[in-house]
Amino acid sequence: GSGFKISMRDLEIRGGGNILGPEQSGHLQKVGYDMYIKLLDEAVKELKGEKVESRPEVLVKIAIDAFIPDDYIATSEERMIAYKRIAGIANIEDVAKIQTELTETYGKIPEEVLSLIDVAVIRKLAEKIGAVEIISYGAEIDIVFDDREKITSSQVVAEAIYKFRMDCSIDVSSKPTIKFGKQRTCRENFEILKKFLLLAQKIQEKL
Repeated sequence: GSGFKISMRDLEIRGGGNILGPEQSGHLQKVGYDMYIKLLDEAVKELKGEKVESRPEVLVKIAIDAFIPDDYIATSEERMIAYKRIAGIANIEDVAKIQTELTETYGKIPEEVLSLIDVAVIRKLAEKIGAVEIISYGAEIDIVFDDREKITSSQVVAEAIYKFRMDCSIDVSSKPTIKFGKQRTCRENFEILKKFLLLAQKIQEKL
């Protein structure tokens, strides 16, 4: 797999009821499952008169297997619910709740599902520090920003980079980027990236 969006393909291909079935397949294929759910949720909130906060979503492309296997959750309807729950992770505290729910309902969580949860957490944490993309190039993983100020003047980012100075570097020659990739595997860099973002969150909470 190459990130959370790719992991949605088994739902998009096989369908799962009216929302993911033939009636909606044209819309779904154009925007992708997670964006489709997000737009649907926003539309429901608007109809209820609730305030809708719209933020640009962080693009995540990481070369790890991140999906829900058929032999773990057998039906597409139940997989759809699980994907939506994982996509809705808002903070690190949500992870334990989702893992408990999955374990109690379906048994021991496979590595691919744990990776899917990790990707969802990473997307949310990266969003909080102003990143726009997290992309894997071979073993290297980059956190990309759209604004140089977000990486050069952010106290949160600066402190996190200082503590991880042996594991990452900064490149501001084109798009401002934090790079993780010192002759390690993609999985090892992924784990370091996760620790970096968790540290950034702790620093942010203290400010």
